[in-house]
Amino acid sequence: MLSSLSNNKFINYIKWLYLQYLLNTALYMLEPFEIRMFNSTVVLVLITWVISAYVFLPSQIMRIYQTFTNETIRKMSDSSAQVRTEDSNQSNIEDLLRQLHGQIKSSDWLEVNNSSKLENENPELIKAWKDAINAENSNEKN
Repeated sequence: MLSSLSNNKFINYIKWLYLQYLLNTALYMLEPFEIRMFNSTVVLVLITWVISAYVFLPSQIMRIYQTFTNETIRKMSDSSAQVRTEDSNQSNIEDLLRQLHGQIKSSDWLEVNNSSKLENENPELIKAWKDAINAENSNEKN
């Protein structure tokens, strides 16, 4: 008895919410097939939003998080604070270039990614670049 009353109240509440939806959107003036079309459009838009949020938001939030927590950026900001306190007469661009040069020199990226590795991996590409540079240099001489 008690569960049927609570179910009845719940069903009545859902019906009341649906009537409020009809009144607020003025759907009560439409034909039944128009109401179905409108409701299906609303449901499809909501499904699209939910799927997009589930698929794309985590990767975007992770990208933003990694942007602000990247180790290189933290090192650069620490070294930029040191450079600015040591020599405030130099311009900001020179400071940034000096920091970038220091980061590149101190990283292992240059040791791993050097020209001999590129030549070994892509000999056709290197040959094409050298041919293009030679052709450009010969055109400049003429």
